[in-house]
Amino acid sequence: MPLKGVPSSKHNLTRYTAAEPAIVFHPTSVRDTSPDSALPETSLQNLQPELRKIPSDGNFGRGFSRPVMHRGIRPRTRKFVTAKAVAITAIVLNFVLLSLFIYVDIHLSSKIPRNDIQRILASWGKAGTITEDEAEWPTDFSRDIVPIPCHSHNDYWRRVPLYNALAAGCTGIEADVWLENGDLFVGHSKASLSSNRSLRSLYVNPLVDILNGQNLNSPFSPDSQRRGIFDTDPTASLTLLVDIKSDADVTLPLLVDQLAPLRSQGYLTHLNGSSLLNRQVTVVGTGNTRLELITSSISNPYRDIFFDAPLDQLWGNEEDPPANASLYTSENSYYASVSFAQAIGSPWLGMLKPSQIEIIRGQVREANNRGLKARYWDTPAWPINLRDHVWNVLVHEGVGMLSVDNLDGAAKRDWGQM
Repeated sequence: MPLKGVPSSKHNLTRYTAAEPAIVFHPTSVRDTSPDSALPETSLQNLQPELRKIPSDGNFGRGFSRPVMHRGIRPRTRKFVTAKAVAITAIVLNFVLLSLFIYVDIHLSSKIPRNDIQRILASWGKAGTITEDEAEWPTDFSRDIVPIPCHSHNDYWRRVPLYNALAAGCTGIEADVWLENGDLFVGHSKASLSSNRSLRSLYVNPLVDILNGQNLNSPFSPDSQRRGIFDTDPTASLTLLVDIKSDADVTLPLLVDQLAPLRSQGYLTHLNGSSLLNRQVTVVGTGNTRLELITSSISNPYRDIFFDAPLDQLWGNEEDPPANASLYTSENSYYASVSFAQAIGSPWLGMLKPSQIEIIRGQVREANNRGLKARYWDTPAWPINLRDHVWNVLVHEGVGMLSVDNLDGAAKRDWGQM
């Protein structure tokens, strides 16, 4: 009796129908055709290689039929799955549209004036109303912004240089400056320099425009009462830290020339004899700037550029007293800065050690005694709790300016204790 599913001829394969799942066997794989005999194990192992020999172009030749390799989703099942997916999608879309309709209805309802006060609020300052000329104040540029002692580190990396820092209330801004082709360009490296990003275009000219807008001639505000950038504190001075990357001997004189628009308007803090006259903008030189260039009447004839003193050289203990601390005074310096990582070191297990806090306290105290603003750069930025811990210690110890990279984090902290 021939074995079911095995061709009776040794030279042809039988044709299988879709009603029966078909498996194609090579005739040589069958050793015994008796009903009680099992297929040898080698026949199953040879099954796949033999199937791979079937032509891929669909031409099976005479006597061959296309083998059924596997069973797919039946048509009825496929239709059911598709209908179910469409129904779920329709339900989700209806829910989203209903939620959107409810939100818009509530939002628009809140905008409809219900009394005279709401009508005045809705129409305030609009063209054609009696309040058209009452909507803006002359000093609206910085309305509601409270100045805070934060220094915008590498400010030129902000999406909007200068303005992002001012919006956060920062009173310190840093710009790296390179002398190239007779002009001062701003960038972290020479490869990042661009002809349209100069010190004048990013900082000097915008500051002149801002301050002129804050000091409009008015019978209510005499010219003698100069105002700063921040309306909430008109006496606050903005510190422009210029980090000179090129040769300071030739860069500093050009910096003096490019500050002329601010100087001519009387906006620059300067030394008048032995008296320091605080103005709306204070310029500090750092990087390759040297103290002797700042104190020279040739390279700094108007004495309106100040030095960034080395904070770590202002304080020491009995075993290692500072050697040159007396060189730095408020007549030649404004900041006193140092790298936090180099001067203080890394916090231990997320906390500053008492010995590290003692160094901070000593350095900040000596800077304050000399009338300088202590500033640490390269402070920990991550994790956030460590950053906040270091900031809290620095503020508590009386640091004059907090150097920050995260403006939002600095603007949201509590500055009341400073």
